[in-house]
Amino acid sequence: MVKAKKPAPDVYALALHGLDLRGKDCLALEDSRNGLLSAKAAGISCVVCPSAYTDCDDFTGAVAVVQSFENLDTITKANMLFVPA
Repeated sequence: MVKAKKPAPDVYALALHGLDLRGKDCLALEDSRNGLLSAKAAGISCVVCPSAYTDCDDFTGAVAVVQSFENLDTITKANMLFVPA
């Protein structure tokens, strides 16, 4: 359980801690601005696939904005933009 919901980074921070990972070594897949902001605040790059409810949101800061997560090629191409340090 986390104290604050997205856009706070709490849920990502909990996952990073529990999995012993660094944010810069991860890639988040989100569908909303709050999810993007949460991932970014945790130091995680983010690919966004907007939903019908979020398609007008501002996704500035996303590594990529894609139309679907169904196609693994799309994720792979977006992931090529993400190069862990």
